[in-house]
Amino acid sequence: METIRVTSEELPLPPAVAKNLKGKEVRFFKIDEGYLIKPVTDPIREAKGCLKDKRFSTQSYFRMKHEEMVLET
Repeated sequence: METIRVTSEELPLPPAVAKNLKGKEVRFFKIDEGYLIKPVTDPIREAKGCLKDKRFSTQSYFRMKHEEMVLET
């Protein structure tokens, strides 16, 4: 693990960390041990495309929900 010295308000990151976080939004959290850097995640954006080529449609979803309702009654 690399160690850096913070000398200004701008925070230099080790090259491997900077490469991994490039283009991502991050949040800093103060924790007991120091600071935690976490990428900002958007669950909707992350789920985009997860059903692509899965033969799943709104029609099949409604059919499945209807079948569940029938079984529950």
